[in-house]
Amino acid sequence: MAALFIHFILLAGFSYAAARRMLAGWADAVIAAGLLLWANVVATSLILSTFGALGEPTWFFRLSLVLALVVLLMLKWCRLAEDAPDPSPLDQSPRSRPLIALVALSLGLLGAASLWICLAYTPNNYDSLTYHLPRVIYYLGQGSLAHFDTGNPRQTYFPYNYNLLQLFVLVYGASLKAVTLVNLLSWAFGGMALFRLSRRCGCSFNASLTATWIALTSTQVLAQASATTNDLPTGAVILAAILFGKIWLDTGKRRHAVLAAIAAGLAIGSKLTFVFFGPAGLLLLVLGLVRFIQGQGPRALPSLVRPWVGPAVIIGLLGLPFAVVNIASTGQWMTKTYDFTLNQPISMACAFQTAQAYTTQLFIEPLHRFTFDLELTGRLNDWATSSLFPHWNNAHAFSSFFIFPPDLN
Repeated sequence: MAALFIHFILLAGFSYAAARRMLAGWADAVIAAGLLLWANVVATSLILSTFGALGEPTWFFRLSLVLALVVLLMLKWCRLAEDAPDPSPLDQSPRSRPLIALVALSLGLLGAASLWICLAYTPNNYDSLTYHLPRVIYYLGQGSLAHFDTGNPRQTYFPYNYNLLQLFVLVYGASLKAVTLVNLLSWAFGGMALFRLSRRCGCSFNASLTATWIALTSTQVLAQASATTNDLPTGAVILAAILFGKIWLDTGKRRHAVLAAIAAGLAIGSKLTFVFFGPAGLLLLVLGLVRFIQGQGPRALPSLVRPWVGPAVIIGLLGLPFAVVNIASTGQWMTKTYDFTLNQPISMACAFQTAQAYTTQLFIEPLHRFTFDLELTGRLNDWATSSLFPHWNNAHAFSSFFIFPPDLN
């Protein structure tokens, strides 16, 4: 554990120093430092995996800090222009001291409670025990990110950037309980990113603080703060990608495009559901380019695309190595076992049923979190099936029908 804490403190320090070379505000620098830290862990893991030394804590420690120091020195030697100020002054309405005190006290107590859960219980989430933690143990044992013999393709095919954070903890032989601290830090990171994004979008301090409090205290988010699932860390870096993308739109500074790309690459390489949003994202991109050409003319298009050539490479380097490993191991980028989750072959009935179920879950979500009685959960699901979805077709379903799914931890 001592080596883990020393490594984390040194890496966080180097990452923050590098972030301060790029950004003026301390809050944005903290968010950028978190991105640089995670990217460092991914890069270190990929390099060591190439040489079959992924399970060597000594090499992990040395290479990670060398990479962090190289990034810091490169930014120190580069003569970056001063970080551009906000294009318009932030809302300066009075800040509510009672609100600040209430949010600080409640989030502090919830954070302390989550920390107690992290230190008191070993990871017990079914997804984690099925494929998150087992794949990390395999990676450490074989020294690489290559495929291994398993009956569960999720252990080998799925993106692994989140699991590399778990590997960062376990490579030093730390207790399994320490793995949950990754999500607790992600909870705080996501809250800071959401607050800064709200401010950047023109919200007042009080409104931004309230939005952050609502997000961090929602049942799904709070439950995952002490779990070992990948949704919360992925959502946190998506918020960071949107934040720095917004700053780039406001200022035009390429460093913000690079930070947005790092965040996007980390998110893509953490959870396969990025594929679900690909068509919608591509459509938005095309519409945005059409609007830009209509407003600025086609000759201005290179000036829009050129700053994102480098960031696009970064997205590929951080987000797609898992697909390269899959192709090298099996000749296909993803297992066909889960084609039904992608609605292949396409079926409008499947799309409608999925949208209907998730929309219902969205509004009914908090209610079942107040019970841990699986028998009661089963009765609620039976009622939902017969009352709300009597036409449910399992051929169009990801899994058994759960309007009230089992709890996270």
